[in-house]
Amino acid sequence: MNFNDNNKNLDDNEMFLISLNRHIPLKHLSLIHDLDRKLDECVSTKYDDISSMVQLTYNVKYDSIVIKSILNLLQSGHVSSSFFSLEDVHRIINIYSKNHYFLTFASLHTIKPFTLTCLFCQKPLKILFKERVNVFLNDRVEGGVTYTARCCYVQYYSNSYVKGSKRYVTPQSLYNQKYIHFGGKSVLTMDVVLQYNADLVNMYAGFKNFCEYYNDKISSFLLQRFGKNDPEIRNQVLLGRRLFENVWLVYSTCMLKWILWKATETEIPLNISDREQRNSFFIDLLKCLQRDFSLFWSNHQHKYECGDQCCKAIVLDGFQKSDRFVCQFHREMIRSEELGDIEWGCGVRPEMIRDQENPGYWKNTDYCPKHVHLENVSSTPDSIDQCEYDIIDCNVSRTDRYSSRRTSYGIIVTMYNCGIIINFDELHRCEAPTRVLHHLFMTIENYSPHMQSLPKYLVYDNACGLLLTFRNRLENGRIRATTRTDALSKMTFLVDKFHIGNHRRAICQSQTNPYKYADVNNINTVVCEQKFAKLKKYQNALSSFSFPKTFALLIPILTIPIIITLTHNKLHSSTALTTTTITAETTSTIVTTMQTRDVTTQLISKTTTTKNPCASSSLRWKTAGSTVRSDSSSTLSCTHLFIDSDDTLYGVDKERAYVWRLPTGHTNSITVAGIPGSKGNDSFKLNYPEDVYVDRHGNMYVVDSNNHRVQKFINGTSSGITIAGTTDSGGCSLNQMYYPRGFAFDPSETFMYVADRSCQRVLRYRTDSNSSTSEFVINRDTTAGNSAKQLNGPWSIHISSSKSDELFIVNHDGQSITRWAVGDVEGSFVAGLPGTSCTNSSCFHDPTDVKLDIYMNMYVVDGNNHRVQMFCKNSRIGITIAGNGTAGTSTTHLSYPQGIAFDSNMNMYVCDTGNRRVLKFDKF
Repeated sequence: MNFNDNNKNLDDNEMFLISLNRHIPLKHLSLIHDLDRKLDECVSTKYDDISSMVQLTYNVKYDSIVIKSILNLLQSGHVSSSFFSLEDVHRIINIYSKNHYFLTFASLHTIKPFTLTCLFCQKPLKILFKERVNVFLNDRVEGGVTYTARCCYVQYYSNSYVKGSKRYVTPQSLYNQKYIHFGGKSVLTMDVVLQYNADLVNMYAGFKNFCEYYNDKISSFLLQRFGKNDPEIRNQVLLGRRLFENVWLVYSTCMLKWILWKATETEIPLNISDREQRNSFFIDLLKCLQRDFSLFWSNHQHKYECGDQCCKAIVLDGFQKSDRFVCQFHREMIRSEELGDIEWGCGVRPEMIRDQENPGYWKNTDYCPKHVHLENVSSTPDSIDQCEYDIIDCNVSRTDRYSSRRTSYGIIVTMYNCGIIINFDELHRCEAPTRVLHHLFMTIENYSPHMQSLPKYLVYDNACGLLLTFRNRLENGRIRATTRTDALSKMTFLVDKFHIGNHRRAICQSQTNPYKYADVNNINTVVCEQKFAKLKKYQNALSSFSFPKTFALLIPILTIPIIITLTHNKLHSSTALTTTTITAETTSTIVTTMQTRDVTTQLISKTTTTKNPCASSSLRWKTAGSTVRSDSSSTLSCTHLFIDSDDTLYGVDKERAYVWRLPTGHTNSITVAGIPGSKGNDSFKLNYPEDVYVDRHGNMYVVDSNNHRVQKFINGTSSGITIAGTTDSGGCSLNQMYYPRGFAFDPSETFMYVADRSCQRVLRYRTDSNSSTSEFVINRDTTAGNSAKQLNGPWSIHISSSKSDELFIVNHDGQSITRWAVGDVEGSFVAGLPGTSCTNSSCFHDPTDVKLDIYMNMYVVDGNNHRVQMFCKNSRIGITIAGNGTAGTSTTHLSYPQGIAFDSNMNMYVCDTGNRRVLKFDKF
């Protein structure tokens, strides 16, 4: 063998390794390299630790300076990790971290603050060691190290930050995190949380069952490796039920809040183990959660395909299988505008007290801590909520005749006939008609305003008794007339088909008989019974809790059948509602997609397609548009469009200075801001408006360009409030704007970003602030340019739905689209040729608007090329989907288009500005 010939075939990496190996064995280099990759850079003792671990493994001592030099050589030599064999680095670090002989911060789990940049001043954080912790993984418990940081009087932790004496979490601090930690010595990995979610759905596991199973599983794994008397067995760290329960409930409650309601931060207990703090958190938050739950799911018809019989009836029923022991103090009142004070009862679990007759023992009481002083006091008779009807004919009683029972009456659930739950309440005493009516009034109160009206039918097993109580008390004044009573009186009360056979009253043979109504034949009136067949399996999980924890667990449990129903209906396109099961894999998908607000859309999309349709050329629109908005006088000057959650179309008429609204299915628009044809700078007028946005509360925001301001119109008002800029005073200071063009809102609607065109910047404002001064700037240099650090005629903005801090900015004068993360000093070009206009598929000529879909495909209005371009994810080559590159007046042509919007079915609406119209292009 000719060594010299072989030597000539060696590449630089191999020669580098051979040279280094003359002094240090390759297996030592391998271990040093792998330990360096495994240990985090923030470990201050890192190189000393690597030296010690190599010594423990090979009995060879390398100085830490030598270790650092070796690693620098390896990095400078660009050596691929494929040159190194795999060592059991995991075991080496684990053993070393438990060795008390070494003073080390080395760990398999380095848990740093969720952000490395201060949220308030945007400066880098200096992280510091905090403490050692136990990290719970699916199959073992390992040691870990937590770090913290402090800036602007704020303390940052792995999943939260503390400001003053309050702890906060944000979507950023919980989304896509490997660990969940709210303080203390125990840290959960997301794998453990996901496993419990799967067990909750599939095996209906309670917290106690899960923690016992988990600890037994870890014990079993340890016994396979060690003897019974080994310290690893004797010192096994256990997963505490209370800790796991508190962490999971706080985590899931915050997640659900962000699904149902847009928010950037949520205050949680400073110490989640403190019962008073924890209960206060749940009580305050759950009031809003129940309202948002109803608001969100009652509007599902406008968001998700649910079959032909969707939302035809409201069905409600009591579910007693979730009953639990409750305090026997019944005179806890709630206030109803219609019914007055109602004795709802106390829902807190009875307290255990020390048994004075048997020292060392505890005994149960009938009262909670608040009312335990009544334990030995003679109770006064409870009031009886009498029925307004004779129960003989129908044998249905809903009075307080069970008021002496020590357990609750479970829950009352209201859902659509298609199986979507829209409200629920826990019944502490009974299912009396007044309690059911109060529940219905609150359901109506929180019903989505996007639904034009309540369904025609109300189905309940005691509909006859409920109707008689409602009518009689409304007539004799015991129920106060309100808009909610008016809405309820318009509904037709029906007994469900399962129970109607037991009803003999005359009203049940005619008015409340479901078989007397032909359009009820295809309506599922027993949907509650079907859903309860699954919910009853959670009986053990629910019965061991006290208020408000029970309520906190009920919301995720009741969300599970909703998602199952929507997924089932989407997959099978069937109106038949059956009880389905869900796999652990799908459960993990649910939890993962909970990390974006629109959980169900994400889930249904995932079950129907996993590929970007743009990649397969299946994302297409009709080439000819249909006119949905124009003026007979051909004066429409449309610049931007907006479509809300119920597909109502909004647009701005720049030249005539007003904003219009076009509801779905309508042909005539309505003026909602400004006075058509009358420009001005007072609160009722606009001057060349450019863009419009409507938030979930119905508040409307308008970019009033020539007045250099943004106006906010509170829901339904015609008088605007200036929330950004200074009227008639254009400029580039932080309290001014200079001819702003477009704007965008983050998913939580907390921040508004404005494209300040003439100042070549993007300004950020808080939507809840009364100050017109911006708090953040993208491109502080007001000089136009085509570098990555500059903007050039910023015209329109889109915010990524998956990353709320990532902006896509149209450089109208720079002929490009820039992606810019909030806090960065420069962006990156994602489309166009900066500074160059042309007509080919990779460039623009005065682009004016940009939108992205859930697959991150990008849509750009290419104004002076008279077209709309689609860019598949990560592609720089555009595909023309509207217009053909030349101006024209036919429905296949565009003329200087400006704005674009998509409805819930991805039909595309375009401001065909040069032709004075708005065109709709239907999606295939």
